[in-house]
Amino acid sequence: MVVNEVMNNGIRFSLIVLLIGIASVMPMDNYGDIQAEEAWKIESNKLDNKFMVDSGPEMGEKVKVYDGTIEKYNGYYYLMGTGSHGHVYRSKDMIHWESAYELISDDPATLPPYADEVYPRYGASDLFFHNGVMFYGFNGNNLVHGDPSTINNAPDFRHSFWDKKFDLGIDLQFFVAHDGELLYLRKVNPFEPDPNTGAEKPFDAGAWMWKVESFFDERGSEGRSLAQELIHTQKGHWASFDKFNFEGQEMYYDNGRYYLLYMGNNMAPRTGLYETGVAQSDHYDTFDNSSKYAGKLIARNLEEMILKYDVILPTAEHGYQTYEYTFTEPDGNWQHANYESAGDWESGQGGFGFPLKERNVLIRSIYNDGKEDQNNIWGSPEGPDNIWVRREFQLDSVPETTALRLRVEGYGKVYVNGQEVHQQQGQQRSYQMIEVPSEFLHEGENVVAAEVTTVGPDIMYYHVDFGLYDTNGEPVEADIVGPTQPNVIKGSNGFETWVTYKALWDGDNGQGKDRVYFWDDEMVVDGPTSTNSPDQHFDAWQPTFQDRFDSESSRSAYTNQEGITMKDQTLDVQTPNGVNQILLKHYEIENYFLETNIKFDSTDFGNKARAGVTVWHQDEENYVRLFIDRDDRTYIVAYAIDGEETVEVNALPDTFEFLHSDERASEFGEQYHTLKLYKNGSQLFAELDHYKLNNDEPVLELKEMTTPGMVGLVGEEANYRMDNVSLTIGWNDYGTYFNDWDKEWNTTEQGLQSPSEGEALTVKGDPMQEHEFSVNIDTGSLPEQGKAGIVLEYINDQNYVVAYTDYMKNQFKIYQIKNGKEKILDVASTARETIYGNSNFDKGLDQKDYVYDLRAPAEVSQVKSLWLNGKYFLPNWIDREFKLPDPNSPNLGMDNWNSESSQWDSLDLSYDWTGRGDYHIANFDNSIVADKLRMNVPSIINRPFSFAVREEISAQNFYKTVRTGGKLYMWVNNELIFEVDDPFKNRETQVGLYTDNLGATFNSFTGFDISDQPYNPKGNNN
Repeated sequence: MVVNEVMNNGIRFSLIVLLIGIASVMPMDNYGDIQAEEAWKIESNKLDNKFMVDSGPEMGEKVKVYDGTIEKYNGYYYLMGTGSHGHVYRSKDMIHWESAYELISDDPATLPPYADEVYPRYGASDLFFHNGVMFYGFNGNNLVHGDPSTINNAPDFRHSFWDKKFDLGIDLQFFVAHDGELLYLRKVNPFEPDPNTGAEKPFDAGAWMWKVESFFDERGSEGRSLAQELIHTQKGHWASFDKFNFEGQEMYYDNGRYYLLYMGNNMAPRTGLYETGVAQSDHYDTFDNSSKYAGKLIARNLEEMILKYDVILPTAEHGYQTYEYTFTEPDGNWQHANYESAGDWESGQGGFGFPLKERNVLIRSIYNDGKEDQNNIWGSPEGPDNIWVRREFQLDSVPETTALRLRVEGYGKVYVNGQEVHQQQGQQRSYQMIEVPSEFLHEGENVVAAEVTTVGPDIMYYHVDFGLYDTNGEPVEADIVGPTQPNVIKGSNGFETWVTYKALWDGDNGQGKDRVYFWDDEMVVDGPTSTNSPDQHFDAWQPTFQDRFDSESSRSAYTNQEGITMKDQTLDVQTPNGVNQILLKHYEIENYFLETNIKFDSTDFGNKARAGVTVWHQDEENYVRLFIDRDDRTYIVAYAIDGEETVEVNALPDTFEFLHSDERASEFGEQYHTLKLYKNGSQLFAELDHYKLNNDEPVLELKEMTTPGMVGLVGEEANYRMDNVSLTIGWNDYGTYFNDWDKEWNTTEQGLQSPSEGEALTVKGDPMQEHEFSVNIDTGSLPEQGKAGIVLEYINDQNYVVAYTDYMKNQFKIYQIKNGKEKILDVASTARETIYGNSNFDKGLDQKDYVYDLRAPAEVSQVKSLWLNGKYFLPNWIDREFKLPDPNSPNLGMDNWNSESSQWDSLDLSYDWTGRGDYHIANFDNSIVADKLRMNVPSIINRPFSFAVREEISAQNFYKTVRTGGKLYMWVNNELIFEVDDPFKNRETQVGLYTDNLGATFNSFTGFDISDQPYNPKGNNN
């Protein structure tokens, strides 16, 4: 039985469920008995997009969120959005998702009068905890708010506005800036008037921002500032190419930089260009279109796959392909090679299908052999019902692994040499990859053939196109398209950054996630990925220590039991007098992230009402503590050195409140607030909820705490609860915040600078049995000799492992020193192929030169260009037929920027032209050193879609290593280079940096513990 309660003003609704119905609406703990009863299981150390449900009645199903929002509150991640219809998924670790339960009712009786049919989809949303309220903005123009304390049991969420909408537009975001300003962002639609002036702005969508006093401040409220346009539609830019669509902005802050993710082009997967970009700025109000990165942040993976694979038959997305086809059922073995395709068979331009457009944009793979009369177009209501198609090809040898890429919509089958490999029943909105068994292929003549009909249940689209690829021995990856609607969030260990996004994997839509890294200050996403993506992608690593206070056994982890009880699976602390401190028993550490959630007693905060964390404790005369003061709205840093105590009192940000002052939240009680600490040697950073305390500068710098100390929880004359405590050993070094490295290494504005002469090795941090760490290394100019790299593990000067870039030999090397003896473990080439976007995108559609800025000076031997080909048309936006450039034109060429003479130098090269759908290759007669290249084309109808540079060696390398399971993995620029046995397995080691006769700058260092076993403070190096 369900009882809906709607107040007279329509603001409040609630859901009451009899006990018999609890299983269907309450969150199921994925670590409970229900998981043990099922065989279905997620392998938690290997990243396997898409999100799947791991417990409850939906176990084994995909998470049904397709344009989602994710928020972490009191130890849980909450995910919902388009597709979940007001239901929310919950996870402790962003890996194991519980079955969805209702957070917001979609019952029409609970909805405001203005609610339309789209309203209860609750999509295009943002879920955000702020000042004791859980806000949920959705559909761009509506707002719901809820009591966070009810989110897990009987959600109490209310429509914030009953008689009017919250706003216009779509894709809203709530954001707290590093300086405490409250920012509200949303998409202003292409034909929506200017929010400030009301002036028309046709075909111009953009990300706009308001400063607000409260996230309750609706359109027209005095609490909103004037709007500011940040970035917007840009004709000719890759994100505004086939359509003026521009949306999905997501602001993110990291280490002194602001990032604004966005997406553009037609959102339909059949047109294939809906992808994610990013802009970067020093401040949230200094973005403009010049802030955009030249390339894409998260792109579909086809162009990367074509770089790795050998193309046997291209698909038609980059230009028509030659097919044999007929609309009349053929005789004989038409599915086999060496078939005589006479009679009704025609040869012409494919693929084939109808309709020709989706969301008014041409589907780029449909050619229909140039036919315009719908009576002659398969799939049209007036056209033939059936089509048979063939594409023959030659093989000199059978590939080890072959992938068939296809998109078939309708009802039919696909064959390779007469063997059925795919059967289609209905729609398939994007391409998929299928592995072709090797025994289906043979040397000489081969054929891929298909028969497809429209006879069956009505569907909206009909289509057939396919291609074939030699994967060069790699597993067949899923075809991933439309990676968009991003949300950037920290992982549960506090050090990892993740982006969640929607996409289609082999035509199946869902929600996925991938790691975000910062190469110096450049945001880079290692994705999109699938199960079979190369280079070994690990899922979210968990904290070193976690305590959810689920049982009395939690007490045993702490040194002190006085004044502490377990209540409702939380730590309940009553401290009427003095300071009550409980320390973790087995953790004496120097660098870490710690998170705890604090809720003060609603009836009695206590005399001083202070609760927080013991940051560093050696004894009663040497310690550091950080308190949150509930009464005075301050944070207090109290520390003692040799018995002399210092107390520093600081105001919390002006816009922070423990309980929201808006009357719509007046019934809500005390809530949990999340305190996060990052201790890096002598520096301490702190966050409260989404606020960076002290404007993201250290709240304390104290050289005495650059030694290991105990960590714990602390209160002073306070009554409070704590919940979901986690601790991860590790640290971040970035910008000018480097400390505790060898004094010969200097901190500069660019990062940590190594000595330029001799061999230099420096290590830092708490010893760990297993770890991940990463760092960006830049040598400035491209050296002719010298070495720069990392120390993967270090015990002492007789036992360690180093990997480095050898600039004399163009090699990556990894070697060990064990008991004083050196051994090379592996060697690899430094060559890589990197896709770059053109940086002179402000020229629009009518450009005849394309400039590509490399990340750093590099030795370049080759570039590859995948060209646009075919018709692009959208009224009042684009009307152009792109063609391959004439390889004999004198106006086709490449230039290298000469910084000394400030001019472009023409390059001598030879071309390898491969036709439509594959990269064309330009080989330089002699390799060059370049940091900027320019491609000149004969005509504005010649436009590169993808541009890849072969860098034999580069001055920039982002190193990452993972030490786990007896293996050492090492990546450079997200490509797995080494996988070797760990020579010091089960021994605790440090990590570090290395150079040899080369000055290099190291920045964006992140290192953290990933050990499964508890931390051993005494070490295990015997």
